[in-house]
Amino acid sequence: MFKAVLIDISGTLIVNDNQTQRSVVAALSRLSIPHKLLSNASKQSHSDAHFDLTTKLGLDISLSDLITPLSSCSQHIRDNNLNPLLLLTQSASKDFEGLVDSTKPLDSVVVGLAPDKFDYHSLNVAFRILKDIPQSQLIATHSSLYFQDKDDQLSLGPGPFIHALQSASGKSPLICGKPSSSFFITALDQLGINQQDYKDVAIVGDDALSDLGTDLPLAKILVKTGKYREGDERKIGRIFRLAYVSVIHMNFLFYTIMFANAFKQLPQQSRSFATTALRLKHTLPPLPYAYDALEPHISSDIHHATYVNGLNAAEESYVKAQNANDIKTLIALQPALKFNGGGHINHSLFWKNLTPDSGRTAPSGGLAEQINKDFGSFDALKGKVNAATAAIQGSGWGWLGYNKEAKRLEVATTANQDPLTHLTPIVGIDIWEHAFYLQYKNVKPDYLNAIWNVMDMQEAGKRFDEAA
Repeated sequence: MFKAVLIDISGTLIVNDNQTQRSVVAALSRLSIPHKLLSNASKQSHSDAHFDLTTKLGLDISLSDLITPLSSCSQHIRDNNLNPLLLLTQSASKDFEGLVDSTKPLDSVVVGLAPDKFDYHSLNVAFRILKDIPQSQLIATHSSLYFQDKDDQLSLGPGPFIHALQSASGKSPLICGKPSSSFFITALDQLGINQQDYKDVAIVGDDALSDLGTDLPLAKILVKTGKYREGDERKIGRIFRLAYVSVIHMNFLFYTIMFANAFKQLPQQSRSFATTALRLKHTLPPLPYAYDALEPHISSDIHHATYVNGLNAAEESYVKAQNANDIKTLIALQPALKFNGGGHINHSLFWKNLTPDSGRTAPSGGLAEQINKDFGSFDALKGKVNAATAAIQGSGWGWLGYNKEAKRLEVATTANQDPLTHLTPIVGIDIWEHAFYLQYKNVKPDYLNAIWNVMDMQEAGKRFDEAA
């Protein structure tokens, strides 16, 4: 399993100020997986960036979870007693308060993402400082060439302007943020990760050139969101030599990070963790009741061994491809890992959802109170879950989940074997044909009405209590 996870925020968790995978952060915290969130934010101070991420965008992170390059740049200014010209926004300049003495000559240049400062006059002043003062330094928060802007188009980052100053002045820039290895090492050091364990750390980003710690032997995961453009994966073979790389769609991020940890929530006998050193076989979780105990409501012939076998086979192939550095096969195997892994996760939770004990099928305690608050009654909840689940086109799952940020229960659906990732699952209902056809043919409503007769709402209550 991964010992820690580094996630670049922009383009992965957040795209154009919209949350995409907030649940991943919550899951990492819930499962006690050490992690840091990386941001090349140079338009805002460290504290302002944290405020926006938590207050405006709803990420549940502490100030120490967030790593930005501005603090590293300002520390370098202090350590070297420099008096810099700041090509920064007003917010970003807060991290340099007290470091600029207007009564003394400027002897260095700090460049961040500050579009209003990239005019001829400002750049020419910076050029003259770098050209005329022998010991002057060019310091950059990061050197990203472009970023995905709010209009979904790519916009210039500070990189081209830094390169222009470097070309004109002959001064090589000191990069405080991505893609500098020192930026990632700062995060790893704060997590207490030793160099020999770097290979057991996952790093996630949308920019193959900047986000993935090019020179470090990390498990690199390139997601197909944000700045990703078709063909970016072809850069991987030229760039990354020290560790395997996965190229994934964003909705596979949950699986990639969580496979080694997700089954902590299941009975001990059903856990089988995948590590870089050893991959153990996944097994079926033991049922806490007889195979036919749920009849006549649920058939004893329903099973999920196919997903377990498929997951084991896919993981074996993945290890072989990983050892052979066969990137094409690693990418090709991801749908099988997603499908079979999701099926195993979903069904393992599904069996825990069910009980032959009729005394456990009514909600109580905090869950009952929340159901009444959010839906009016248990019957009303069942009606909404059934309606949403029956409306699924093809195969999928119906869910009752808890939204920790909004502090409410919500009805949701997922396609195929995709697990619920944006909410904490409380109840899941399998609406694949194999779940109901033997008994109910194509009459989904009869199956959905019947399953509540064996739904273990006391188990659901435990999940709710943990989530709330």
